[in-house]
Amino acid sequence: MKQTTQKMGVRKRTYKRSKALPAGAQVRFDTFLHCANISSLHPLDWQRFYIFTQYCHTRRVKLSEEQMFQLLLESYFREQYARHIADIYGHIRDFLKLRN
Repeated sequence: MKQTTQKMGVRKRTYKRSKALPAGAQVRFDTFLHCANISSLHPLDWQRFYIFTQYCHTRRVKLSEEQMFQLLLESYFREQYARHIADIYGHIRDFLKLRN
């Protein structure tokens, strides 16, 4: 869930730790979130997302597509865009399973 703080007229996003993610995955997810343009991801945002996804795969983090969708919604992504990103997350995880 997102909270906002205001200092000198600038809003800063802060996020509560997710119960679904272990600490290392949470760090990578937070890095993605704090830098992401939630209305239209920049190529560097996608790179951070791929790093998070690969970390989840290599560490065997049990995070389903639906859980990813919920995390994105809690982080104030629009529903349609959150679904799109969660679908991509699922495809990447499936692809990485096939590679190993």
